[in-house]
Amino acid sequence: MGDVNPIRTLGDYSKPSHEGYRNTIELPVEQRAGPITTWEDLTTRFLAQFFLSGRTAKLRNDILMFQQHQGESLLEA
Repeated sequence: MGDVNPIRTLGDYSKPSHEGYRNTIELPVEQRAGPITTWEDLTTRFLAQFFLSGRTAKLRNDILMFQQHQGESLLEA
């Protein structure tokens, strides 16, 4: 019968052990469509995964239509 808690030396504790730990970054099971080769491709895939198209359009419109009104500081705008 094996000892459940074997004696460990100080040297044993100085060695990194990943036993019992899972990787927190998990790749999707299905393969994604090809490698990312351009910034445009990266941008498109990022936005498609993390932002709904309606939200992206609203944010883009807010940025493009930004206006600083008369007497308003940039911070207030």
